[in-house]
Amino acid sequence: MLGLDVMNTKQGGLILMTDFWYVVLMTTLAYLTLVLPFGLWYSELDDEEMKVVSRSIILFVYFYK
Repeated sequence: MLGLDVMNTKQGGLILMTDFWYVVLMTTLAYLTLVLPFGLWYSELDDEEMKVVSRSIILFVYFYK
C-alpha cells in the first residue's frame, strides 16, 4: 500500500489516497471484528451444532433476499 501511495504522489495524484486508505482500513476493521471472530467460533463447533448453525445460515440467506 505504501508503494502505491508513493507512486501516486510521483505521478500527480490520480487516485485519492485518503479515500483509498479509508477503504483499506474499514475493510481491515470489518475483517477483524466480524469475519475473524465468526470463523473462529464456527471452527470450534461440534458436528451436531454445526448442522444446526449451517441450516440456520442457509435459511437466513435464502429468506433474506
